[in-house]
Amino acid sequence: WSKRDYASPTYLILGGLVLTEHNFGGVVISQVLEDQINVGYTHLQNAEVTRVNEVAVESMGHVCEVLAAKPRFVRLELECGEIVVVDMSWHIRRHKKILKQHIVMMHNPCTIHVPSAFLLNPCTIRCCDLSLG
Repeated sequence: WSKRDYASPTYLILGGLVLTEHNFGGVVISQVLEDQINVGYTHLQNAEVTRVNEVAVESMGHVCEVLAAKPRFVRLELECGEIVVVDMSWHIRRHKKILKQHIVMMHNPCTIHVPSAFLLNPCTIRCCDLSLG
């Protein structure tokens, strides 16, 4: 047993969709934090994300690379064949309200800002140099 075994997972909240990385690779929507921005998407819990803005993703690092371009829309293609589009201007307006409504704590000292989204505990991956600044 090591302290690393109990590390909090890396995750990204994008339009209320909580993206996490599988232990064996790949990215999934692990949870949907319900809000007006994601009405109709609650059934997508545990859906595997195969592509983000037409880029194949195998890790949260790939997602970070796509978000570094600061796109206006983020298009998530899922293994089940569904497509989810997040309007980043809506995301920016709703993000803090979603976090507050669902009591998501943002006190992690390793928190960084990824374009209009938050990536928590990025110490485990190498996209720590991304910022809104």
